[in-house]
This record gives sequence, C-alpha cells and structure tokens, in this order.
Amino acid sequence: MTQKSTSIRTKSKYNITVLQADVAYFDARLTLIRPKPKTNLEVAQKKVFRFLEQYFSQCLEKMVEHKKQQLQRAKEQRKKIENL
Repeated sequence: MTQKSTSIRTKSKYNITVLQADVAYFDARLTLIRPKPKTNLEVAQKKVFRFLEQYFSQCLEKMVEHKKQQLQRAKEQRKKIENL
C-alpha cells in the first residue's frame, strides 16, 4: 500500500467523522432553540441550522455511499487476483 492511498483512506475516514460531528452539532443547536422562536435572531438561527443540518447530512450520505462503493470494488479486485 502506498503512502498516498493510506493518506486518502485516513482523510476519508476523518471527513466522515467530522461530518457526523457537524450534523450532531446542528441538531443540538436546533433542539436548544424554542419550538416557536420569539426573536428574529432565533428565527434566522433556526433556518440556518436546519439548512446546514440537511446539507451536511446529504454530504455525509454521499460520502458513505462512495466509501461503500470503493470497498466493494476493492473486494472484487481481490477476488479477481485470487482467481488468477
């Protein structure tokens, strides 16, 4: 395994972990805002945190799916090599 492939694998795992933490943070912030915001600041925060939570969740789903596809391709390549 090359230095580059190890670095990419670690970076991908790190990015997934960071995205998960970000989604949890935005979810917590939304929980802290009252169900019916009373101030304009609370209304704006609720909109922003809701948007960011959705966006980061989508990014996380795509990243996890991409990682699954990479692992599947690697398994298929190993099988081909073993069958030679």
